[in-house]
Amino acid sequence: MNKLLTLQITNFRSFFNTQILSFENKTKTNITAIYGPNASGKSNTARTLSFIKWFLQNSTNAGIIKVPFEPFLLRAKNTLPSSFEIEFINGKRKFRYGFSFNDNEVVNERLVELTSQKEKVIFNRDCQKIINIATAKKFGFTENLMNKTRNASLLITKAREDNNEYANAVFDFFNTFNVITCGTPELRNFSIQLLKSDPVLKDKVLEFLQNADFWIRDFTINEINMPDDVINKLPFNDDIKGKMRAQKPISIMTKHSVRDDNKKIVDMVSLSIDNQESAGTNVIFDLSTLIIYSIEKSSPLYIDEFGSHLHPDICKYILAKFKKNINAQLILNTHDTSLMNELKREEIVFIDKNQAEESIVTPLTEMSPRESESFEKRYQQGFYGAIPFIKESP
Repeated sequence: MNKLLTLQITNFRSFFNTQILSFENKTKTNITAIYGPNASGKSNTARTLSFIKWFLQNSTNAGIIKVPFEPFLLRAKNTLPSSFEIEFINGKRKFRYGFSFNDNEVVNERLVELTSQKEKVIFNRDCQKIINIATAKKFGFTENLMNKTRNASLLITKAREDNNEYANAVFDFFNTFNVITCGTPELRNFSIQLLKSDPVLKDKVLEFLQNADFWIRDFTINEINMPDDVINKLPFNDDIKGKMRAQKPISIMTKHSVRDDNKKIVDMVSLSIDNQESAGTNVIFDLSTLIIYSIEKSSPLYIDEFGSHLHPDICKYILAKFKKNINAQLILNTHDTSLMNELKREEIVFIDKNQAEESIVTPLTEMSPRESESFEKRYQQGFYGAIPFIKESP
């Protein structure tokens, strides 16, 4: 089982002072729903995790000379680094990993194992120096490895190249942790990759769609062969044309029943999912693949813009799937307040901005609500904050 326990963000995009999101509580739930008005910072939590994963996997690439630095811009003379820290479970092991950076270098990086009662600091990096070098060497984080690591690279990424046990544990966690936004091309592409790599997954996706009250009888994924003479006429350079030849366009066709006047099935018809299916069908098609993957791998799934184009009952159906599979984890940003009726108070978190336009994280539990009260009604009435303040038109 893999699970994200906490996320700490400092000086990144809409976050300035350190904010901590906790996904672990006394009820041992596997669901966290994050609410807040538009532009409150919900999506920036997803961006934080996407950036951590991307930078972890790519920081040693020669093309990355500077760290993509996006500090909070609404504070004068802000010279602080951006900092991230996560606690997570990988199998039976528990870790805390984090790093700080500016646009020139990684200024701090630290990995701690928390499995035993006493914290075990694997390595603690300060710029280009390992502070606990005597201990770190025992775990494979040597001075020689540090010397091979560029200022703008993560030590953990360099250690991964040497198949380091502790680096592998961090990478294994992120390799099964997916952060996605509903309705994006990236989500569609990732779903297709999963379906193409695992033929058995198709039947499970089809079953999921049919259980969710969609009338899709089958679907096919086909590569479109573009003739060379067509590609050659396009106004692109040779590199782009080469990629177009290697990465063929994909066509997804759904199959529906054709019935006679007596409602008897007499044929099947294929529909283009992009052009002839609804936006909601497109979203649930892509999501279903990731949901099944997360449940089968017992891994975390973070969905931004959850509920976009989906009926509330479909959203509740997805929540029910995760409630039945407690080893998988679902984190979502949403505006669907009806889901609050399906959630415990420990499963709800709010993000809102203060007067300085800084994103502030507040778990619902800090407001001491009764378990029996209507969270949706109280939220819409403004008792919890984190709702838009709309001025009346003159």
